[in-house]
Amino acid sequence: MKSYIKSFLRKIQKSYTPQGFYPTIGDWWNQLCDRQRKSNGLIQNIYPPQTLCRKAPKTIDSELYWKFTLDYGTLSRPAYLASVEGGRFCKGVAVITPDNYLLSDASIHMKIDPNNPEKHPIFH
Repeated sequence: MKSYIKSFLRKIQKSYTPQGFYPTIGDWWNQLCDRQRKSNGLIQNIYPPQTLCRKAPKTIDSELYWKFTLDYGTLSRPAYLASVEGGRFCKGVAVITPDNYLLSDASIHMKIDPNNPEKHPIFH
């Protein structure tokens, strides 16, 4: 009985693992047909991009921590509001579309490089 339950739970977990990812909500929105766009919502540019001024912190270590070496560019991404009808929120860190893809820019996880969404914990 226990092995049946474990097998069942693995199947459920596998079906909830995303098949891939959209780098941005805009990428997801652009592939929707007009009918789907009517049932979902996207309001772009609530706040425009902001200029970023980041300096490397001082450290007593010989090397800088890897997160401080990431290039986030000189502008922040614009803020937006999106409604994903039929989507889901998983494990407190992942927004999944109805077609079972991770919305990468809406699924930030602090322990991974945001430029590598395939390393998101939802895939492991």
